[in-house]
Amino acid sequence: MKKNFLKNKKTYVKVAKLKNNSLENGIVIFIAVLLLTNLLISLKILFG
Repeated sequence: MKKNFLKNKKTYVKVAKLKNNSLENGIVIFIAVLLLTNLLISLKILFG
């Protein structure tokens, strides 16, 4: 039972790391999209 618990704990840590990673990637993508839309809007204003 104890061994199983430790195994599960490792799995939880892996899952947590994966979730954390995807969250960071999501934030990076979100910022990139914001910058892109900002750029497009400023270009629209310049050449509008």
